[in-house]
Amino acid sequence: MTRPGARGRNWPVFSAFSRRDPIAPQARAAVGRHNKRGIGLSVKTFLTFFGLLFGVADLLVPARVGVIFGMEPSRSAELMARFFGVALLAWALISWFARDFHDESDLRHILAPSGFAHSAGVIVATIGTLSGTMNAMGWTGVLIFLFGAVGSFYFLTADLHQKVFHT
Repeated sequence: MTRPGARGRNWPVFSAFSRRDPIAPQARAAVGRHNKRGIGLSVKTFLTFFGLLFGVADLLVPARVGVIFGMEPSRSAELMARFFGVALLAWALISWFARDFHDESDLRHILAPSGFAHSAGVIVATIGTLSGTMNAMGWTGVLIFLFGAVGSFYFLTADLHQKVFHT
């Protein structure tokens, strides 16, 4: 099989389940197939996008973001939203700069804490939404944190799964 656009050269094409695949499954972290332009959406890219979006929004317009989620505006709530924005921005930048990691150890050092932090975010967002602190928009936060937790733990254990079941 040749790589598309190889111009006559025989380049090997590796599948996600190939034993010859030189790239660790965690490094790929692909969610679905590539689109027509060859760009795949990864968990890290998804989390980076939402981290930047909500991080910058919480930093610049914390009162508006709070109103969208049904929280009552106050100066202390705005300050906490800005702190949250700083944390989201830091998380997004870490995810962005880790996008090209190929070493398994480096990936584990990013994915494990991300998975645990996203799991804590699921719990906090669920409690906040169920208690009425946030309105129904709070469920979007639960879904984003859930996606981050599941994606992080999936790609953290993908190599172990491949070693156990495909050796």
